[in-house]
Amino acid sequence: MSSNDNISKPFESVPKLSGKENYVTWKQRLTLALILTRSNSFIDPNTKVPADGSLGTWTDRDSQIAAAILSTTSESILSAHIGHLNDSTTELPRSRVIFKALEKLYGTSGPQYSFALGRKFLESRCADQEDVEAWVNQVQAQYRELKLLKFDLDALCINVLLNGLPDRFGSFVDSIWTAEKNPSIEDIKISILRVNAGQLNRSNEKALAARTASLSLDSTTSLTAFYAGLKKSGKKPGKAHPCARCGSPLTG
Repeated sequence: MSSNDNISKPFESVPKLSGKENYVTWKQRLTLALILTRSNSFIDPNTKVPADGSLGTWTDRDSQIAAAILSTTSESILSAHIGHLNDSTTELPRSRVIFKALEKLYGTSGPQYSFALGRKFLESRCADQEDVEAWVNQVQAQYRELKLLKFDLDALCINVLLNGLPDRFGSFVDSIWTAEKNPSIEDIKISILRVNAGQLNRSNEKALAARTASLSLDSTTSLTAFYAGLKKSGKKPGKAHPCARCGSPLTG
């Protein structure tokens, strides 16, 4: 068996990376393949390029591992990154460059991914014409991934709270999705109530301003009609009807 066969065999069992939805499972199996082939140092951020004496052999090995990593991706992802294999400007090791690029694009940091997967898991239904066995396997795969992400009842509660808020909380929900750390249920509760109070206060202030403007308009309209009536009858503001604007009891 050739050295290429020794390298490629463990990577054959790695599921094809298709996107964020299966990144966690893919990374777990890829890590195992790298360890089995004693190649995990090629994606280690602390790995240094060796001295000239062994550089040729090391570079060949790096290229093989880089190709093996790309072989575990879908056709569309492969097409987007295969250029790194032959690009002389690509930083060494190429394996690390490719792995980091995939991690950046499809990695699952922050709560957004786990919450989205949790919601998908809860809403999973098998259609009448759907393959039941395939659906069961899919649900089980989602369960395993949620378990790896430590998605528990607390995370589920936060998921329900955020997904159930009215549309006016859109900006607030987006800020939680993009947070680096998962918030606690109590933090979410306090934040929701604070945002809600602020929105209600602004709404009440706008309503009061609109009411005041309406009353002012109604008053001005009534006064205009009243003085128009006085003028029509040949009268002017007097003691009985002083000027509403300046209070002067002018007599006719």
